[in-house]
Amino acid sequence: MNDTAPDPDSDPRAGDSPAPRRSRLLANLVAAAIGVAILATGVAGVLLAPTPMPDFAMTVQSGKTMHLSNFRGKWLLVDFGTAHGSATGSAGVADVARVFDQMGPEAGNVRFLFISVDPRRDTPPVLGKYLARFDPAFIGANVPMPALTAVASEFGMTLEPGTSPPRLAATVDPRGGLSVVDPGGHLHQRLSLPLDKSDLERVMGLI
Repeated sequence: MNDTAPDPDSDPRAGDSPAPRRSRLLANLVAAAIGVAILATGVAGVLLAPTPMPDFAMTVQSGKTMHLSNFRGKWLLVDFGTAHGSATGSAGVADVARVFDQMGPEAGNVRFLFISVDPRRDTPPVLGKYLARFDPAFIGANVPMPALTAVASEFGMTLEPGTSPPRLAATVDPRGGLSVVDPGGHLHQRLSLPLDKSDLERVMGLI
């Protein structure tokens, strides 16, 4: 989805000029600052530079088409997985359901979006039935291939469609977790599992 130009600092033909050295130093300082910010807030996860998310279409469990922009104005938790019981199954979904129950009315400011990595088998009715076991307000979505691979990449994931279900790996945080999109549509956090109520409330500025 993002057409990024090659990074001259990573080009071995560029040599080790002062400019690349300064760029690497700046990158290290930014990474250190991010680590300090995570420790300061006490949030378990990875803090990201706020990144505007591109809009994309998805088919939700009702059969209707929605776009990511439809969630503007609310905090959004995004999880990738499959309804067909595997390592990419219900761990995140169950965690969110538990924390939402603990939050009570405050959970009304958050939406949960479960994007299937196996859209062939996870049809809208299957997703609806699966998520209803946890919370009827949860939204399940299908994104068709090959767009799904690009969407996963925007959330810091790599997807290998050749396996069944497609293999999913987090490139931002190898421990996995939930992506957090703020009300303005910016991706800026990954929360580690198991999800903690205080972590989510800190991200939302409630505590």
